[in-house]
Amino acid sequence: MQDYSFDKKVDNKLLEWAREGNVVLDSWTMPWLLKGGFKIWLEASQEERAKRSARRDGITPEKALIALKEKDSKTKAIFLPHHNFHMTTEYRLQARVQARR
Repeated sequence: MQDYSFDKKVDNKLLEWAREGNVVLDSWTMPWLLKGGFKIWLEASQEERAKRSARRDGITPEKALIALKEKDSKTKAIFLPHHNFHMTTEYRLQARVQARR
């Protein structure tokens, strides 16, 4: 069993800031955890995200894609047991925006 105490602390701090208002948060969990506010889901393909990461980090798109897939897999794996939702299928969002280049 994994210890999610750090993740919980981060979630709680983000919720605290959100409730104070006048903030923009970048968090995969906030659309599900925060009941109020305006939520936007920005989506890009893994390939596009890898290209952006490669340019930013000075690595090949292939290496960036491998790292991105590993990171996404680990992140998604903690959502269901820790937050009780599956982030790739439950979109309870007020707006969904397709991010392109």
